[in-house]
Amino acid sequence: TGRPAILSLPMKLPAPLKSLWIPGYGLQLLLAVAATCALFFFNELGHRRSSVAARQASVELEKRGQINHLTRLMLNAETGQRGYLLTGQDRYLEPYTSSLGEIGVTMARLQALYASHPEGLGEYADLTQNMQRQLAEMALTIKSYQENGGSDAWRLLLLSDAGLQGMNAFRSKSRELVERTSENIYEAQHAIEQSLGFSRMGISLVSLLGLIVFYLYLRQLERVRRQSLAARAALEHERVGNRHRDAGLSADPGAVLGPIHIRERVEDRRRPLVQ
Repeated sequence: TGRPAILSLPMKLPAPLKSLWIPGYGLQLLLAVAATCALFFFNELGHRRSSVAARQASVELEKRGQINHLTRLMLNAETGQRGYLLTGQDRYLEPYTSSLGEIGVTMARLQALYASHPEGLGEYADLTQNMQRQLAEMALTIKSYQENGGSDAWRLLLLSDAGLQGMNAFRSKSRELVERTSENIYEAQHAIEQSLGFSRMGISLVSLLGLIVFYLYLRQLERVRRQSLAARAALEHERVGNRHRDAGLSADPGAVLGPIHIRERVEDRRRPLVQ
């Protein structure tokens, strides 16, 4: 076939692989194996990168949802506090009381989410500190009103800038964390797009390699077909020659005996030499 011996007749292959080796198709077989391995590699790598990015995006989405929920709970608690201080009716404390219970659950969930990403623990600590300071100011104002309703102590606390500054600090930090989660989500989506593009590029290269293998296979088939036709023509020519020779020998019996007499004379001459 004109191919190197290492491709047409591999001598160092293990016994199981030698049974699968097809002589004359070594290059095509190697390229097919390479295409299969490349397809598996690109597919597995793209799947892993996409899975990691998808999990990261899911975590960031949950972070953003919990932070927004925490902000709503703080606003509800502040609304309940102000309504109770203005009216003095206990039913206005219901939003404040219910929000306190949900705030604890939300903070526990946020802590678990940030624990898996230590780089955000500092920002989470700042958010927790601002929230606790604001809750402490609310609780102190309500307690002062319940204990000293007729005095102006609770009004002084309410009219001070402590509550406003605490709430502004909490909103600013929560807004900062929401923007950070949005950036992380965008990065995760970009990583997924890169993984998909990498997978598409790998599949394209493997497809091109498959076309090359198929082209070489067709060339090998054409070469084998030509060799088969040439061998068939040579065999037919030999058959025609034998047929003509047999016909000539049948027409001239002396031509058959001539070689026999010559062989006998040669043996007569060799016999004395042998003796």
